[in-house]
Amino acid sequence: MFMVEKLAKRNAVTGFLLVLSLLLALANPMNPLVEWPRTLTDQSVFRTVAMVMQQGGMPYLDSFDHKGPLLFVYYYWGMNLSYNHGVWLFCWASLLITLVFMYRTARLWLARPQSCLVTAAGTLLTLGKFYEQGGLTEDFAMPYIAMALYFFLGYFQGRKLSAGKWFLLGWAFMSVALLRVNMVVPFLFFPPLIWLKEIWAGKGRLLIKPVLAFAAGLSLLGAFVAYWLWQGNALTACLADYIQFNLAYSADPERASLKNKIMSLVYFAKQPAILLSLVVLADRCLLTVKKWYSFDCMYVLYIILALLAICISGQQYGHYGMVLIPCTVYPLVLLLKGAAATISRQRLRVWLGLLMASMALMAVMPLTKQLYGYFKTGYNLRDVRADKDCANLLNEIVRRTDEQDRISVFGNDNIIYVASNRLPASVYSYQFPIANVDNRIGEKYFADLHNNRPKIIVVVRQKATAPIFSRWSKKMVDFLQTECYNEVYSNDKYIIYEQQGSGETDGRGI
Repeated sequence: MFMVEKLAKRNAVTGFLLVLSLLLALANPMNPLVEWPRTLTDQSVFRTVAMVMQQGGMPYLDSFDHKGPLLFVYYYWGMNLSYNHGVWLFCWASLLITLVFMYRTARLWLARPQSCLVTAAGTLLTLGKFYEQGGLTEDFAMPYIAMALYFFLGYFQGRKLSAGKWFLLGWAFMSVALLRVNMVVPFLFFPPLIWLKEIWAGKGRLLIKPVLAFAAGLSLLGAFVAYWLWQGNALTACLADYIQFNLAYSADPERASLKNKIMSLVYFAKQPAILLSLVVLADRCLLTVKKWYSFDCMYVLYIILALLAICISGQQYGHYGMVLIPCTVYPLVLLLKGAAATISRQRLRVWLGLLMASMALMAVMPLTKQLYGYFKTGYNLRDVRADKDCANLLNEIVRRTDEQDRISVFGNDNIIYVASNRLPASVYSYQFPIANVDNRIGEKYFADLHNNRPKIIVVVRQKATAPIFSRWSKKMVDFLQTECYNEVYSNDKYIIYEQQGSGETDGRGI
């Protein structure tokens, strides 16, 4: 009877995590309810790179972006499963794994119901602000970070870290580094802390195996990826785009100014769950533990370092904060344990019920409103065809070109390549803001146009509030005139230029 009851509780927890992850993942337009998803700027770029890979190309070498190579592997696998929906399966799996490890972390201290509450609170109080439709680098980094925090916090709760776990941690470290380097803070912070603790306890000799296992995990994955890039002649391009360009990107005097970095830090630190976590830990450090070297003080330092790392670019993109979600579990556990120690059991149950209801109103309302809007319209608003200007443009592209024809989009709207299934004529499928960060990119883009002569060029009209390309716009006008491209279609958002004498093809719209 006891085993049956225990199994029923586990099944209830599993069902809770599955439903929660599915509801959150439905905010992603690549879900199966949307026939032709209109993904946002970044996701469309990643899909474009994966589309180039499907045609035998390599990231960086044949299609530029400055994210890590592992991201494009995820997108390539996903789009091979299903062109429009396969990536969503990986996004949902990432959310589910993240929630599982967050729940397991809470279970280090709490019973099942309280652990579910902490998992829901840490996720819902932050994800509504940070998720941004999903499909971003942070989606795929969160499971590794959540797993690492579960192992690290378990160690400080008296659990051993076996060589196998250290190998997984090394693999996770490299996985995150191959997505975006500035998200690796937990892997740089906690292992040295643990090893110093072991040395202080006189167990330095026992560290050889853990350190070797950690190094083996990160080296093995790193070697696999490096070999894949090397055999595709893309390793040098990867180093240039992923390392060198990102250094320039994060040091840009306008985008990454000190003022912008401070504003970005304030933006992320003031989010409810992050601010609550800092307050709870500060209380523990200043009023309860009162030892600067306590674990709580170290955890405050970890959160601060993680905040500083995501603010390095000086931007306030909400999705940067997704990697902070797993770190909210421990402070919320402390908050709940503190409440349980000072409030009677009966009153605590009432308070927990009220807390859950208030969280549902405060955190879920934006998500509920969003999902209700999607269901009410049959998710049509997430369909690329809902944007009439874009849909009409795509119909024109399909009518005027064949699938083997290369096109170019001047601006930053890569959904045009993906939805029309036309490959970009240049390595630089988009030019803003990267050409403003590195002028050589703009020059190489126009060199590609001269060499490849795309059948059509789509110019994205500039918004009144958007920066004007100035130099690059003038260069595009000169190129269109010199190479005899004529305007053949336009609407409020886009203009199509076709090379004179290229003619039309019989095609069907999307």
